[in-house]
Amino acid sequence: MMSGLFFNGLKFCAFSLLIIMILSSCDYNTKKSFDEEGRLLSVLRYKDGKLHGVCEWYYMTGKLQMTSEYAFNKLSGKQVRYYPTGVIQSESFYKDNMLDRVYHYYSMNGKLNLIETYKSDTLHGLNQRLYDNGKIMVDGFYQNGMMHGNWLFYDVSGAVIGKAEFNPFCSQTSPI
Repeated sequence: MMSGLFFNGLKFCAFSLLIIMILSSCDYNTKKSFDEEGRLLSVLRYKDGKLHGVCEWYYMTGKLQMTSEYAFNKLSGKQVRYYPTGVIQSESFYKDNMLDRVYHYYSMNGKLNLIETYKSDTLHGLNQRLYDNGKIMVDGFYQNGMMHGNWLFYDVSGAVIGKAEFNPFCSQTSPI
């Protein structure tokens, strides 16, 4: 019985050492930069000498200015920008250094003002502009960077005030 415990313990110890060796073979480090008065300006994370993980930049006031996710020196994941007040300015997603998926832009008072959809750094999908009251101002779609299909335009109360139809070959607009 004692020999079985020792043998299992030895296997566990060898496995633990193997994991530690694998993890320590990668060069992970974090670099912080400060201004001449000692204020934190950025926290950058590296793996094997390349930006990797969540990186942060700060305003001179100490408030967070931006966070970005990197994978081996490429923007890859969520990026959030902040106004100096701390309110979120924009949220976007990157894949291989290119905008990908939904982008949100907010006013200084935190109201959502813009929704855009990207695919490989090109507008592709839903596009909406909003009034500060949350009502839609413009509603349409992009396809490969071009306005596509039916677009609707609204007044501040939400009533439709214009329509446009876009296709690759021509565009027509009409009043309501």
